[in-house]
Amino acid sequence: VIFLDEFAEVIHRLKKQDKSQDAVDILHMLREMRSIGDCRHFTLVYAGSIGLEFVIKNIDRPKLINDLHRIIAGPLTDIEASQLIHQLTKGATIKISEEVLRHIKERIDYLLPYYLQLMLEEINLLAYESGKPAVTIPMVDIAFQRILSKRGNFEDWLERLKDYQAIYFPFINDILKHAAHKGKISISEIYNKAIDPKFERGEDYMDFIEQLVYDGYLVETSPQV
Repeated sequence: VIFLDEFAEVIHRLKKQDKSQDAVDILHMLREMRSIGDCRHFTLVYAGSIGLEFVIKNIDRPKLINDLHRIIAGPLTDIEASQLIHQLTKGATIKISEEVLRHIKERIDYLLPYYLQLMLEEINLLAYESGKPAVTIPMVDIAFQRILSKRGNFEDWLERLKDYQAIYFPFINDILKHAAHKGKISISEIYNKAIDPKFERGEDYMDFIEQLVYDGYLVETSPQV
């Protein structure tokens, strides 16, 4: 198994540099490799933080990846999150009780490893500043607010959207701001934004929503309404 990390980013950069044919040639070559019978024990995994489908759509070559199978990597389970926290704090000075551990997971809610790592880094810094290795619930809450106040923790995600969705960014940004400030956004609210004369995305708005879900910007938490 070979992982090609940030593969979509490579294709996107080639397109931006007016080298779309080079990108197409690479995609053709990889598709041919996947179709060779002698390579049945050989697997390619295209990993990255931006969606490959939308990047390929922008160079109008969807058939070059239509044999791929999407792997959706969701958040960690409650048990997996606990295991990761125990692993990251093994041998560390800070001490986290089971009660505090539960609170950390409740505060983060969507248990991505990156979020857990950010939280533990900030908690560790607070413990060092206070000289108190025993982590408390108030310390967790302070760490959470500190993380949210540091735009640099999430700036890369924003810049990627501005870059590879430059033309459609105002529409996407409006959806994400609504979801962030209101805590949620319904499909009907998204549709109303899509048909707004400012955006005029009524025909393909769900393509953007699906990509935002696949890339981790939005999470579907209830049946669509």
